[in-house]
Amino acid sequence: MIAWMLGLGVALPFVLALLVLGIGPQPAAELRATADGDLERAERVRWGALVLVGLSLAAFAVVAWRGDAPLLRLGPMSLSLDGPASLLAPSYLVAALLATLAAPRRSLTRATSVAFAVLGASLLVALAGDVLTLALGWALGVLVPLRLHLRSAVRGRRVIVGFGVARVALLSAGLALGVWAAMERGDAAPLALDAVVSPRSPFAVATLVLVTLAALARMAVFPFHLWLMPFADAAPPLLFVVKFAANVGLVVLIRLALPLATSLFDDAVPFVALVGLLAALHAALRAVGETRLRRVVALLTGSQLGIVVVGASALGEQAATGAVVGAAAVALGTSGLLVVVNAVEARLGAVTLDVRSGARGLAEAMPKAALAWFVVAFTTVAIPGSLAFVAEDLVLHGLLAAHPVLTVLMLLASILNAVTVMRAGASLFLGPAADAHAVPDLLLRERVALAVAFSLLVGAGLAPSPVVDFARRAVHGGAPHAHAE
Repeated sequence: MIAWMLGLGVALPFVLALLVLGIGPQPAAELRATADGDLERAERVRWGALVLVGLSLAAFAVVAWRGDAPLLRLGPMSLSLDGPASLLAPSYLVAALLATLAAPRRSLTRATSVAFAVLGASLLVALAGDVLTLALGWALGVLVPLRLHLRSAVRGRRVIVGFGVARVALLSAGLALGVWAAMERGDAAPLALDAVVSPRSPFAVATLVLVTLAALARMAVFPFHLWLMPFADAAPPLLFVVKFAANVGLVVLIRLALPLATSLFDDAVPFVALVGLLAALHAALRAVGETRLRRVVALLTGSQLGIVVVGASALGEQAATGAVVGAAAVALGTSGLLVVVNAVEARLGAVTLDVRSGARGLAEAMPKAALAWFVVAFTTVAIPGSLAFVAEDLVLHGLLAAHPVLTVLMLLASILNAVTVMRAGASLFLGPAADAHAVPDLLLRERVALAVAFSLLVGAGLAPSPVVDFARRAVHGGAPHAHAE
């Protein structure tokens, strides 16, 4: 019975996507004045989403509370809440809950169904116990938003679509080679993830290259970052949060690429750590000079995920635990920052940080938003007492003895991220106002969402033992389980 709770938790976001298609207002309603009927339907979307995503989170909580990791089999496909997924999947859902609660009403149209379908696809990838489930979730996460991207008027929409299709092709090819080799060897379970990433495969190196390229492209790691900026410019508010908070490229890297790399090459660990470090530094340096607020948050998230990759690549329990905790902290921190970004854009439109922008000195009109930005931003970039600080401390201690140079450079990326959030907040909220802003401050639901994000990030940072112990068990819990329902 408990195993079926996993299926329920994954299915509910897809059910929600279909429900939104039925009850949500047309996307064109965003362009009209506040029509009462459209706004009422948007609120139905909000509360329906809060209920169903909350039920999905409760289903995973029940499974985690039982203390075991049941395996749900549906024909050749399977789901399991073990390993890093036991912490990452709930963090995806919490981020989606907070973003839904705070989302501007005019953004809750039928197009929002895409965000919930992508959320369900991300859960499929995180909980996949076999190749078919992983490939299905990966493909859905790319293909479902395709129509939305193609209809967008933003420059670079073809780049978004092209990189998405390439990610599906790369991962599918890598997994297909692994399955073929497993079948040739006569493995009893050729669709199992362990069989696909076996170093005994004659295609092991090709599988590693294809899967790694797919994961790095999803994480927008340099030089596969070209889709990131147009996506940040064009994505609807809720899809923006889900796509960045639930970064399944990191899941594929941790579950497939890293184990195969370390079993094939003795020097794989410093190489993968170097890739993550370059990604963190590249994104951090770009973010320092970026003027579009959405892009700043996207690059900040990419830099933090690069730091997570550095920790995940280290051969040590402490750094690996820090990577899992860090991935959850990135999901929560990103959702909090984007709540503020979406709130400001709902009132003022797209925001830039250059001196000619009219969106400056907003602290006078939106003091609560200004406070929320600085509080959530600093808990996101690892200020002492935050969950991100705990994660970074674990990674640093796990790396320092073996890779001191990488450790110093990782600290440099973290410092640049702190400079970025301070510069963005100062440009947006501090100083004299460029125009007379007669805009309302944060609404109650926006303040509640931000308060929850802050409480989770700081509460877990001040009392980290339960989260760290849970993550440590997750690091040791990646093996498949024998019992199934």
